[in-house]
This record gives sequence, C-alpha cells and structure tokens, in this order.
Amino acid sequence: MSETIYLKKGKFSHELVLKDIKDIQTSIRSIASEKPLTMTHINSDDISEIVELAELPLDILLNQKQKGVVASIARSFTKSNKFEENVSNSFIYENFLKLLGEKKFYLAETFSVSDSLSLFENFKRIIEEEVSTVKMSIVTVLGASLNRGEICKIGSIIFMNQLDFIDKYKPLFESLLNYDEGLQPYIEVLHKSDLVAQVSIKNRDTNTSRMLTNEIMKRVYSLIRLTIPSCGGRYNFFGTIGEEYLESRFSFLFHTDLSNEELVKAISFERTSNRFSDRNINLMQTILPHQQADEWFTRIELIISKFVSDKELTDFEKRIWTALY
Repeated sequence: MSETIYLKKGKFSHELVLKDIKDIQTSIRSIASEKPLTMTHINSDDISEIVELAELPLDILLNQKQKGVVASIARSFTKSNKFEENVSNSFIYENFLKLLGEKKFYLAETFSVSDSLSLFENFKRIIEEEVSTVKMSIVTVLGASLNRGEICKIGSIIFMNQLDFIDKYKPLFESLLNYDEGLQPYIEVLHKSDLVAQVSIKNRDTNTSRMLTNEIMKRVYSLIRLTIPSCGGRYNFFGTIGEEYLESRFSFLFHTDLSNEELVKAISFERTSNRFSDRNINLMQTILPHQQADEWFTRIELIISKFVSDKELTDFEKRIWTALY
C-alpha cells in the first residue's frame, strides 16, 4: 500500500485513513481480548518465570501487511507535516505503534474522524516533543590532544580535553552511576580517550542525530587528517575510539534544553566496536595555522557549520561534502 494514499493535495486526510485505522483497531482489540499475553523471563539465578506483558508488543502481534499499513500511515502523516528530515522512520513507526497499543484507542467502541484528529494530534505532540531538545552527541576521539582549559572549534564542532569534559559533568555522571553501576564502562572510556568532541544538532530525533553526527564527524576527521603530520607516507590515525578497529565503542547523546544547552534533560547510551593510537599531536597547535592562513580550510569549516545548522548547501558545497568523505 502506497504511503501517499493517505495524502490529499499534500495534506493528511483523516477521511482516507479512517477505514484502515478502524481495521487495525479491530485486530488489536481481538488480540487483546484473548488470554493475557505473557513471556518467559529467566533471571540471574537461571530460574524461569511467566510474566504478563504490561504493553501489547504490536510489532510482533500484527502481521506484515498490517505493519506495512501502520508504517505507511505514520510516514504519510510525517510527510504532510514536513517532519521527514527531522525524524527517522523507526521513530515514527515505534511511537505510532505505542499509541495504537493504548487501551483508550483499541477499546473504544467507535472511531470517528474527530477521534482520528485527536489520535494524530497526540502523535504530532510526541514528534514535536522529541525534536524540541538539542541532541548533543559526545564523541570520544583519539590521535591528538589539548591542554587542560583549551577549546578547539572546527566549524561548529567543539573539541576539549577529556578531563575537562569529565569535570564539567562530574555530578551528572556520579548520579548516573549511583542509579546504574552498569554504566561504569561508558565513564571509563572517556578517560581512555585523547579528546572529546561535542556536536549539537537541533530539530532531530535521537536516531537521526546519531546518523548525522557520524556523517559530520567523518568530514571533520578528513579535514583534520589533511593537516596532521604523516609518518612513513601514511597519515596518523585521528578519529573516534572504535572507528577502525574492533574494540568496544561507547557513545553518548545528551538531550539538552533548546534555550540552554547546559541543561541536560536526558542521556542516551549506545555501544558498538575499535583501537588506540598516538596522542602526541596537539590539536590546537596543528589546526590554528590553517584557520588563520588557509582559505580552503575555513571554507570547508563553513560548509560543515552549514550542514550542522541544517542550512541548505549549494551544489558546489554538496560536491565538497561528498568529496570529504
């Protein structure tokens, strides 16, 4: 089923979506009316127990066709409200499923156009709430250093000494560790890094922010590698812990207030995989001469800043962006 079937002259049509929403509602009600849904949980002592599910796992319970309809409806609504660049497909799908899994939806005896308006108003509020926080990606970096107190800006990307960063957020990290000791490896990896880079992205969901951060940092690393000394005809490694090798990689994403990026509202963690390198290069001393004297360097910085700020790149700037990668 095409996602544009729910659009009428570019606008989301509650009349067109009504039948499919009601069909989905009926299916969910039928599923929920069966015996309580349970799962088997095996605890740390290897003892299994039956646990009743608090939420309906609709991504498992609905069939492929129904899930396709749900995804199509969510994408159509996102497209009509011009959110496509702001939120990922996974975010809108998962959050729309959550709304459909609420009892007030699937147990309602009738579902009218006004009910549809209310449902999608809630959906819009969820999206707007998600994109209302600045996503500050914290990237652990190897291959150069900064003295305590030094800040190096490349485009709008901020690099700082890892110990300065740890000190800045020490109370926050301590409270997190008191809440969950399992986060200790995430804190330790900050100590193992040479630098911390901060990338602040506005008007995006968490998934999109992570993806954009990766794309931005690839270009920033490429720009820096053009300036750092080479060894034996090969550039020294400069990049994210875990980027090119297979040790654990830990990443952080701070959700900060739109008007005050110092106010951290929530933190997201992710773990993937990498290597360690030389830390004898001072990033400030390496970059500053190029920022002061080389027009090509500052031009590329401007392109990076435009991309981070969600400003449209010219065709030529897009070619430079692609070439950097």
